Formats: sequence, C-alpha cells, structure tokens
Amino acid sequence: MGNYSGIIIEAEKPYVGVYAENMNLKALQDAVGGYIEHVSISKGIGFICNEDGHNLGLPLNIIATMLYGFSSPVVGNIVIVRTGYVDGEMDFIKFSQEEALRICLAIGISLKFKD
Repeated sequence: MGNYSGIIIEAEKPYVGVYAENMNLKALQDAVGGYIEHVSISKGIGFICNEDGHNLGLPLNIIATMLYGFSSPVVGNIVIVRTGYVDGEMDFIKFSQEEALRICLAIGISLKFKD
C-alpha cells in the first residue's frame, strides 16, 4: 500500500466528504479509528471502514449504508477509495480532485479539501 487519495466521510457529518491526498495505511486507520476493511461497491471503487465498528458501537453512517445497498448497516467513518493494478498487483490508487467531485456529486454530498 503506497500513497493514494481518498474521500473521508464521517458518520457524524455524512453529507460532507473530505478529499485527502497522500494517504497511506496509517492515514486510513486514523480516518476510520482502527483496523481497516475494504468493501467493494463497484468495479474499481470501494470504501474502507473499521472492521470492528459494530462491536465498538460506532454510529451509523447513512451514506456508507446507502452505498452498500442497505443490505447491512455500515457504521463509523469511511474512506472512499479507487482500486486498480500497481506493478501487477491490486492496490489502492490515486484519483484527481475532479474525480472526487464527480463521485461526491453522484452520491449527493458536498466536497471539502483537507488542509
């Protein structure tokens, strides 16, 4: 896992995504508050959530639950990520600010840029 970008959507502020660049494993863990789990939502795009979020009693994330298809509630903060091949192996990859804006518009949330 190298450096890549993501859109952080906090459970407590679900209608605002924060675009973050130069993320790595530690940044993902910090964003979701623990060990990460990748959830694929379509070809090449998914989100990272806290793998133990339900046991920790994290709050419902309505946007993540919607992205997951309402089949199971998703709790805690998430990071929307893009996946693809890097050096022949599946990994997270960067996407531009424009792509992040299109993703946020598609799911009906606004986008801020991390300071």
